[in-house]
This record gives sequence, structure tokens and C-alpha cells, in this order.
Amino acid sequence: MPVRPSLLACLFLCSACGSDDFEVEATVDPDVPSIVRLTWSTDQPGRSWVEFASPGEDVQRTPAGPDGLTEHEVVLLGLPFLAEAEWRAVTEVDGRALEASGTVETGGMPATFPDVRQTAWEVHETAPERFFAGTFLASSGLFVFDREAGYRWFHTFDGHQLPEFEISHQGTLLFNSFLTDHTVDSGELHEISWDGEIDDERPLVMGHHSFFEMPSGDIAYVAADVRDWYDPTLEETISVVGDQIRILPADGGESWAFFSTWDWSEPKRHDRWNSGFYGELGGDWTHANSVRYHESTDTFLLSLRNLDTILEIDGTTAEVLRAFGHLGYGFGPGSTPFSFQHDPRWTVDGTLLLLTTDERQRMSMAVEYEVDDTEQLLREVWRYQDADGVYAQHQGGVRVLSNGNRIVNFGSAGVLQEVTRDGDVVWEIRGGTGAGFGATESFSSFYTP
Repeated sequence: MPVRPSLLACLFLCSACGSDDFEVEATVDPDVPSIVRLTWSTDQPGRSWVEFASPGEDVQRTPAGPDGLTEHEVVLLGLPFLAEAEWRAVTEVDGRALEASGTVETGGMPATFPDVRQTAWEVHETAPERFFAGTFLASSGLFVFDREAGYRWFHTFDGHQLPEFEISHQGTLLFNSFLTDHTVDSGELHEISWDGEIDDERPLVMGHHSFFEMPSGDIAYVAADVRDWYDPTLEETISVVGDQIRILPADGGESWAFFSTWDWSEPKRHDRWNSGFYGELGGDWTHANSVRYHESTDTFLLSLRNLDTILEIDGTTAEVLRAFGHLGYGFGPGSTPFSFQHDPRWTVDGTLLLLTTDERQRMSMAVEYEVDDTEQLLREVWRYQDADGVYAQHQGGVRVLSNGNRIVNFGSAGVLQEVTRDGDVVWEIRGGTGAGFGATESFSSFYTP
């Protein structure tokens, strides 16, 4: 793509501008046209970076590349679609800055991505995180949009469910996938980079729903554990689906079973037994829908949706230390019992934070509990539900932001809200058809993990 030198770019981005010291080729990525690659050559070796901005936005600076290069490539990330970006490319040679400047136009989003709209934003009340990344449930795609609901990046992936997503310790993107026909062992972990240079996948044996990257880089994930069980009601042996936590080693080895619900308890029929989620595999016993590892306590939290129960599991011995909910610690006076819970996490204050759904009232809410080990109770310390009522039939979660606000993701309802401790909505995104959210992450820059 030709580069047009811009006087405005010089005035805005350059501390001192003259004629360009080298020629730059700017190329818009054909697959994700908000990504721009700048390439150039210098006679002397040096290290390079780029300062850039789109209209009305602050100047961003890419990290400096390695020293000693004469061929330079820098990738611009996080630009709006269908916008003109101004840039200044710099190569530092022996303490002297060589530079060139220009503009480039990004392309458009695919029409298949759902519309999202911002419906609330109290600018001075929100956390500093600028971007929100995650997965769409229906359209099988990954997205990044900004506070104004403007898309900044996407990745399409057809034919699979994509419920879980994380930004890895290295700043790459991790997501899982599996076919809705669970009789096929199709679970996979995918790793991609923002610029598309990394595109890798590894099998997740019997994987479904959820995974979590541990500090070691190992991946803990939820897997179906199908076994024969003698049903005393039917007086015959049937197939039943429990769950495992499996570990996928960072070194590329095969996954191994760390914990199984079969080692914790024995099945018992309940009213969610015939959910149909696992097809012909068997009765839906535990239906684990989330796993999280917490380094500070060396424990896993495993959410068993069908049992309205959360297990805390020792990260070394695989022993169940505590259970919360229907089959464990009960709820203190005035506390909201959780059911159909999703994405429970420990906060830095040692409280338990999760999204719960009341199926009878078709209402979902965020709830935070203090754990009373003496009385073996969960005592509610915070609760939020939308004033008009939002129902997340599946998926969703709650995250604490850097300023203490919480992002409440109402999953399949396609509603994402930032709320204060007082329950005030200070930012909201609502999606149109096909905009149900899987997991989401908030971040401030494409260039820092």
C-alpha cells in the first residue's frame, strides 16, 4: 500500500521533522485489516520502533526491537477499522534517530460479526482498562472492542464452540474449542498471536467448557470422565459423565489426569441428569463448567454446575479441601444461595466471587461471599443484579478491575457491565443477535501482556 507523507503526522507525532531518512512500506493485513506492518531498510544497523495514532486518540509507541538490524519490521496493533492512522517510524543508530512518517488506512470488519453498542459510560468512574477481548458464543469468533464498542481486532473460527479465552503470560491468545457433538473427542487448545505470526493447536483429551493457564505455563482444563455405574433405581449398569481436571504440560507433553469427581463422590440422579449436553455419552452428573488455579493458596476451584457445588482442591495432593454450596458449606442468614454458578474465583481479599442464576425467576446476578470456616457458611458481602433483570442462560462471570470496580459478564444474554461496589453501572455494552459472550478479558495495551 502506498504511503502518503502527512504534514499533520509530522506536527502531531514528530519532535523534529525534515525529509524522510528512509522509505517505509506500509501493508494492511488482508485477514485482519486493523493490523498494519511497516517495513524499511537502513544502511547502518540499529533498533527501531513506531509512534502512531488514529484521529482523536493518544499516541501509542510500540516496543523497541532488537539492536543491530538493518532490516526492520514493526506491527501496529489496536487501530480502529476504516480509519486513517498517522505514524512515525524511528531507527536509532549510535544514539542518533533516523525517521520517516506517513499515514495508512485500515480496512473494514467482516459483516458476519454481530453488532455491539455502548449504552452507558461514566468516563470518570470507570477503570483505566481500554479494551475488552473475548469470544462470541454463536458466531464462533474472537473479538476486541474498545470502550465505545468499536472493534479493534477479530479472529474467526467456524464450526466449534469457543467458550473460554485468556491472554497468556507471554501476551499471546489462548482459546479452546470443541464440537457440540460430545461423542467426538474434539477438544483443542489454540494459541495465536495478535499479528497472526503464531498459530498453534494442541489436543485437549475429552476437553470441554473451561481451561486455565497456570503460573508454570501448564494448562489445567476440564474433561469429561465417562464411566459405568450401577443405577440402583434402574437396577442396571449405565454410562455416566463425571469430570476430571487434566493438566496439559507446557513442555509439549501429553495431558494427564490430576483429579476426578469419581474419586470424590458417587453419582446420584438429579433433575438435570438428562440435559442432553453430552449426547449419547451418558447421564450428565457433575457438569463442570469452570476451573481456576490460585497460586497464593495452591488450590483449584472446580465449579460443578449440575450439583450447585464448588470444590476447592489441593493443587499438590488433589485432595478436596472444602466444598461450597449444595454439597458443602451452606449460606449465612440473608445470603443469596448460588445455583447454576459460573466462573467462581478467589479475590485478593480472600472472598469468593461468581455469577449465579435463578432459573425460576430467570435472573442472573454477581455475588461475593466471605467464607466462615468456623460455622462452615458462605456469608454474602456484595451482590449486584441489573435493575431491569438480565438472564444468562449459560456462560458469564465476574472480574475485579484495577480500580476495584467489577466487570459483570452476563454470558449468553450479550450484556457486559462495569459496576461499582455501590452497584452503579458506569459502563455497559449490549450486543445484538449472536452477541452472547463467552469469557472476556480487559486490558490497556496490545503491547503488554
